[in-house]
Amino acid sequence: MIRNMPTGIVDSTFAEYAEYFELLCVLVDLDIQNPSVDYEEFIGKTMDRIMIHPYFEKRTSYKADKVLTGLLSLAEKIFSRFDQFKEKAYSNNFTQNSFEQLLFP
Repeated sequence: MIRNMPTGIVDSTFAEYAEYFELLCVLVDLDIQNPSVDYEEFIGKTMDRIMIHPYFEKRTSYKADKVLTGLLSLAEKIFSRFDQFKEKAYSNNFTQNSFEQLLFP
């Protein structure tokens, strides 16, 4: 499921990725108890996907970017369980860049 994570802008009339990411977050939550994934590598790749994700939402738009929202939710889930990864996000300027380039460009 992780390997098939969507990238790029997805037409929301074609696919609904909100449910995909909700399910992925639940699975990550369950897996964290007995990890089968290298979460340090996983959060690194997730942060990279967030930063290279094409931005298309506008303040007046009613179209939500389900992929970006899902990636941010997934990152939040991992950061909430692994405090050591928060430092990685700060040291890579991920937090600052997320606000400046994605959320409030």
